[in-house]
Amino acid sequence: MHRCYECRMTEAEIVECWKGKWVLIEYRKLDRNLDVIDGDVVAAAATKEEIYKLQMSIGGGKKLAIRYCGEWPTDVAVMFCLTPSR
Repeated sequence: MHRCYECRMTEAEIVECWKGKWVLIEYRKLDRNLDVIDGDVVAAAATKEEIYKLQMSIGGGKKLAIRYCGEWPTDVAVMFCLTPSR
């Protein structure tokens, strides 16, 4: 098992450990901007689609967040919607 699955981590530790990956985090605390303060990495993947599939397979009842642990290009915007896109 990857060492980063083994313990509760801060957001900074998660980003450091999973550079360039998408992670699914079961969080314990969020800040006022809804950013993860700390939690456990449940899964990590190279693509967001893999993480979405894993999230759906886990089911409800857990406090989950998705985070990309890499650098965003300066010319990229991110938009979230309420309905799944295909």
